[in-house]
Amino acid sequence: MKINDYESNISIIKEIGIRIKKIRIAQAKTQEDVSKFSGVSLITIKNVENGKSCSLDTFIKILKALNMCSNFNELLPDYGVSVIDMV
Repeated sequence: MKINDYESNISIIKEIGIRIKKIRIAQAKTQEDVSKFSGVSLITIKNVENGKSCSLDTFIKILKALNMCSNFNELLPDYGVSVIDMV
């Protein structure tokens, strides 16, 4: 599924869970590995992969355990606007 602005939040959360699971499997990591490296409980990892919502903090911890945080640069690019320009 291609995620777009017209999908429901529930659909997007489910798709994110599917993608996290695919990435984990592609990296030959178990849910236990992700739990250990992220500090997130195993049940939470399972819930996220099954399309349950989680906090942004938990999401970032999981992405770090999967070495995926650099992808945020594509998702949320830095537009180079200075703090002074924002005032």
